[in-house]
Amino acid sequence: IMEDSSLDLFRPEVVELLVVGSGVLDFKALESNTTYEGGYTVESEVIKNFWQFVNTASKETQVQLLKFAAASTKAPIGGLGKMPFIIQRAGPDSSLLPTSHTCFNTLLLPDYGSDYDKLANNLGRAVLECEGFGLE
Repeated sequence: IMEDSSLDLFRPEVVELLVVGSGVLDFKALESNTTYEGGYTVESEVIKNFWQFVNTASKETQVQLLKFAAASTKAPIGGLGKMPFIIQRAGPDSSLLPTSHTCFNTLLLPDYGSDYDKLANNLGRAVLECEGFGLE
């Protein structure tokens, strides 16, 4: 690409990691690094249900969740534990689906309370049927 480039100092795998990110997704690390806003805490029922959903979801669903919330299917350098991630309360219990602000790695999650099935159905629908801008 460039003659006498400083890129020559790196192996191709390292350049790919720097540019694209890592396919290794440690959602336990993301959970440890997540902050909560709008009245949510780590002890909120809906948050406990959210992490139960994430940790029992298929690999494909986890990847789609990351794409839905952060616009990427890869982890940044250092892994998901280094990525700032926010779950923000998006109003009281409702039939609304979760939304996100991908530029800020923020998931806007309605307060479904202790209703795991409602969270799983709505979050799963939002994540798996999401198209975004159609960019890859």
